[in-house]
Amino acid sequence: ALYLELMKQLSDVEEQLQAARRFYNANVTNYNNRVTTFPSALVAKAMKAKTRKYFAAEEDVKANVKVEL
Repeated sequence: ALYLELMKQLSDVEEQLQAARRFYNANVTNYNNRVTTFPSALVAKAMKAKTRKYFAAEEDVKANVKVEL
């Protein structure tokens, strides 16, 4: 019973992390569009704004994650 509850909690945490990544990446998309499209790009260039990278876990970090059942 404790194991099943732990697995459910881990699943819930992963869903929350996925939602946070989607939210962040959607905001990065919006920001990048504003930085690169006219007319807001003119202001962005004047303010030296740069496009941002999307959140993605690095491959070497992903490789270190191990789940033991």
